[in-house]
Amino acid sequence: LLSQPGIDPVVFYTEKIAPYKGELEIWYQQHASLWLDIKLIFLTAWVIVKPESELPFRWLKGLPERPEYLK
Repeated sequence: LLSQPGIDPVVFYTEKIAPYKGELEIWYQQHASLWLDIKLIFLTAWVIVKPESELPFRWLKGLPERPEYLK
């Protein structure tokens, strides 16, 4: 993505990544709990080992859908 000619990394982050991160932060604030934090710790380790996994989207209901450009 960022290595393609004509794509300014700052603009890409500002226009694409930051809005999605904002959606994730709002979702987290609306669902915050100890159980969610435990799931997030496990899922973080899981996606490090299996980055193609869709497990977070199955376990975390209502999680904002990942945009195509981040898949």
